[in-house]
Formats: sequence, structure tokens, C-alpha cells
Amino acid sequence: MNDKVFTKPIKKQFEFDEEVAAVFDDMLERSVPFYKESQKITEFFALKHLKNDSIMYDLGSSTASLLINGSKKLKCEARLVGLDNSEAMLEQARKKCVALGANVELKNADILEYDYKQADVFVSNYTLQFIRPLVREELVKKIASALKKEGVFIFSEKVISHHAKLNKDV
Repeated sequence: MNDKVFTKPIKKQFEFDEEVAAVFDDMLERSVPFYKESQKITEFFALKHLKNDSIMYDLGSSTASLLINGSKKLKCEARLVGLDNSEAMLEQARKKCVALGANVELKNADILEYDYKQADVFVSNYTLQFIRPLVREELVKKIASALKKEGVFIFSEKVISHHAKLNKDV
């Protein structure tokens, strides 16, 4: 479904509700430069670190696109766990998982409070920016303590540079 969320007058603060969840995949592809490419790179490195009995957490998994695509290419018995605190996003993710036959665990959870098991991969794509800066460091420490010795934490974020040319939309 095409994203037309911002074509109407804004009547409330932005939230990841049913309206946004229904068009979220389209919204990301249009608003995040090279989004598809960053997803493919993330998937490539995540899959390289998964083996039998591995766990991969996708923090702020939204509609679970990364996990669904990864599950199709997975060559081992690993657990793919998506955590999100938006029930609307999780509902879209569940529908996609059923439609595509993806073996993915989806949980409505606060990534700051979740009790992580030892994992080989943590992914956070455009999620840390929604965590208050004072709390962000504690989350990264929590992730580090749950990461296995050879594990990886893969994250992507929008950034602001001191160079105006780099801040310009593509």
C-alpha cells in the first residue's frame, strides 16, 4: 500500500499506529536513502553470524521485513526474534509472516526492559534515534552484555553532519 499519511492535515502527534503500519514499508523506502541497500547489507552480515541454536534479535522490528527476508535464506536452525512496542506494527508483521510462511518470533516488548538471552546477532535499524540519549548508552551496554563473544551488533541510523551538503536529501 502506498504511503499517503502526510498528504492530509496533521491532527495528532506522529505514532506507529494502524494507519502508519499499513504503509510503513513504502514509507521507509521513500524516506530513508538507500534503505533497501542497507537492509541487504544488514541481512548479509547477520546471516554470516548465525548457526544452529543462534538467536538474532531485531530491535524495533516494525513489519519484520528484515527477519522475513532473512528467514528465507537461513541455512541453520536459528531463532529470529522481532521486538517492537507497536501492536499495529506487530499485527502487520504477523500478517506478512503468515502470508510468506516465515518462521519468525514476534514480541510486543520494550527493548529497554526486555530480558535478552545470549545472542549472536542484534540488529537495530533506525531505532536508536527513538531512545532518549540519556538511556541509549544503557541500552547499548545491555546489548553488549547479552552478545556472545563472536557476536555482532549491526545498526543503522540517520545522522546529522556538520557539513550541510551531507545533510541534504538525496
